[in-house]
Formats: sequence, C-alpha cells, structure tokens
Amino acid sequence: MCPESSGSFDQNFLKDLSDGYIKIDDDYQFLSEKYVYFSFQSEKAKEFSQHGLVRRLSTLQRCIENIHNISPPEKWEKLEREALIDLGINLQSFIANIFGCFDNLAWIWAFEKNIKGKSGKDLSRKDIGLKKEQELYNTLPESIQKYLGEKNDWFVYLTDFRDALVHRIPLYVPPCRVNDAEAKEMKRLESKIWECIKEHRFDDSEALRAEQDRLGQFVPLMMHSYYESKSPIVYFHAQMLCDWGGVVELAKLFLKELQNGQTQGNDRQ
Repeated sequence: MCPESSGSFDQNFLKDLSDGYIKIDDDYQFLSEKYVYFSFQSEKAKEFSQHGLVRRLSTLQRCIENIHNISPPEKWEKLEREALIDLGINLQSFIANIFGCFDNLAWIWAFEKNIKGKSGKDLSRKDIGLKKEQELYNTLPESIQKYLGEKNDWFVYLTDFRDALVHRIPLYVPPCRVNDAEAKEMKRLESKIWECIKEHRFDDSEALRAEQDRLGQFVPLMMHSYYESKSPIVYFHAQMLCDWGGVVELAKLFLKELQNGQTQGNDRQ
C-alpha cells in the first residue's frame, strides 16, 4: 500500500516515484539498442525482438508518460469524464503490452534456440510462454526460471488484470473514493438522475450529476470489478513503475543468456 498524506502521496514517496520516472528513458534506450542490434541467427527471433518487444517497450514508455500527464501523482484532483476514459485506455494498453513483452521474450527464445517439442516438431503456440505448464519453460536457463519463481505474486496480479481486461471487466479508474455516507447519497442521486432521464428532464439530470461530482475524493487507483471478491485495487503510478521495472529486469536476463549462448557458440568454433 502506498503512503497517503492528506489526500496525496507523502513527499518521500513522491521522490521515489520521480526517481523511478527518471530511469525509464535510460532503460528504454539500453534495451532498444541491445535488442535491435543483436546479431540474431533466426530472422523470426529478430522480428519478435525489433517489431515485438522493442515496439511494446516504446508503447509502455508512452503510456507511463500519458498517464503522468493526465493524472500527475502530486495532484489528486477530480478529473473530467474524458480524462478518466483516457486513463483507462492507457492503463489497458499498458497491461496488455506488459503481457505482450513476456510472450515476445518467449518467442525470441524459442526461435533463436530452435526449441522443439518432445516429439521433435515445432512447439505449438500454446506451448510457447513463461508459465511452468508450458513446454518452453523447461528449456529456459536456471537464472530465468529462478526469477520467474521469485516473481510469482507479481505474475498472479498481472494475470488477474490481463484476464479481466480481455475476458471480463476492462480496467478503469474510479472517479472518486467515497465514505459510507457519501456512497449512500451517491446512490440516491443516481436513482433520481435516471428518473430525470426517463422523463427527458436533462437539465435536471445534469444538475444532479453536478451534485454527485462534489462528493468524494479522487484517488489514483485502478481496478476492474466491484463484485469479484478478490479483485485487486492498486495505486497505478507506483504499480506501473514496478511493472516496467520487472519487464526491464526480465529482458536483461534474457539478453544476458542470449549473449552467453553466442559466446559459447563462438568458443566451440
């Protein structure tokens, strides 16, 4: 849980966020150069690197920038409906492309290492991924398997958000957080708003919407379902930096193992 202080993050936490944002450009520059100019033996691995992983990293970088501009972490002010929708769009793209990076790294490994299934045939699509139950997993180096094991809770959270996004309820940012009394009033106003709409009293409905907007406090949280018992709610500024950092670490691990493989190959020659 992120530290709050009077309707905002405390100053120490804001400093941590700022330090995290500063590293993003360097991370992207390093990984994009390494993966674009890597001497792949497989053209398909090269494609998944240049047009898969690197393009996704660029999208993630842009999503973080967009979200920071729409909702600066130091300003917890209520947002217009359009801004909330834009936040949702960028968060959805972010989560989808985080997952896409995992899959791209798996495909890079499968093609560059020419991984075959137990039958000696090419792996099927469902067998290429970073989950233990997927056949590719057992071909991954110990360092990567260890990392994936240590980050299991992170993958559980990401899987929940990704599955909700694709199959159930899309991610979004609630307009505000309310206490019990405000929640009761919000529900009462919502009922009256729908009565006005049914009666075509649109000016009255807008006035009631304005009353609703004065309730509660904006908090930079993302979620999917109100009703799923274990549906997570996270502070998106901090979580995005954690997710970005995890992808960067994993991409560097794969890069190291790919480079080691080339060195060993050269030594054998």
